[in-house]
Amino acid sequence: MELLHIDEKGIICPICKKCGNYQDKELPQKIRKNIRKVAWTCPMCGTKNLFEVNRRFGSRRKEYGKMAKIRSQEKEIPILIDDLSTGGLSFRRKIGVNAGDKLMLLFPVDFRKNIENLKVPVRIEIVSVSQSGRCGAKFLNLDEETKKKIGFWLMVA
Repeated sequence: MELLHIDEKGIICPICKKCGNYQDKELPQKIRKNIRKVAWTCPMCGTKNLFEVNRRFGSRRKEYGKMAKIRSQEKEIPILIDDLSTGGLSFRRKIGVNAGDKLMLLFPVDFRKNIENLKVPVRIEIVSVSQSGRCGAKFLNLDEETKKKIGFWLMVA
């Protein structure tokens, strides 16, 4: 069973295991503190998905909203990073990418200054692509120390 994090606004972001579609969903205020599992039906393919909810640490996902670049076949393509976490990111793109594609991510300079010794570029793998142009990706080459630094940055920034 996959784990979902609740952010400070009570928003979860379930991702369909079958088609990769995802949706931000607000949980009702009265159930946020006691909920342990969430059932979600994908609006794209109709698959029923069950998730475990992580309330203990809050969210390790943060809205970021900065431009970055991805390197694909020797071209650098600008993207807008929507959300950032210790495990990956979501971004908007105007290029054709598919789930499973492995790319290089070039973080903005101001982010690299805050995370010392950040490996540049960062290898990512696309895990989901929505029809609206939003992609989800996981980090492939971050060591545990760098993940901790990103986690600290997410908490204090």
